[in-house]
Amino acid sequence: SYFADAKTFGKFNKGRWASALIISKKGILYAANRLHNSICVLKSHRDTKALTVVQRVPCGGLTPRDIALNADESYLLVANQHSHSIVVLAVEADGRINHMNSKVEVPLPSCIKTLRSAQ
Repeated sequence: SYFADAKTFGKFNKGRWASALIISKKGILYAANRLHNSICVLKSHRDTKALTVVQRVPCGGLTPRDIALNADESYLLVANQHSHSIVVLAVEADGRINHMNSKVEVPLPSCIKTLRSAQ
């Protein structure tokens, strides 16, 4: 198999397991990190196919299981499973996360989706 066992995988990623990845329309990649309780913002470079870390920010809770962008990509929603919350993070025009906008208590959220209106 790709990962021989859990010990090998743990050494590879230092125990910081990504739980969700999404890409914005502008090519910004957002990664939720469960055991690190953070969101990593990365920029993709089409010419070199490389990723650059732009920012790492706290996810506003414990164990971010899923993330989603709203329709105009001005907010990133984070489902924090073990703190029983959904956090709304404000996203700037350049894709950086600015601040936590709001937090709602939800029992054990593990998946989050946004509805996109037809235009």
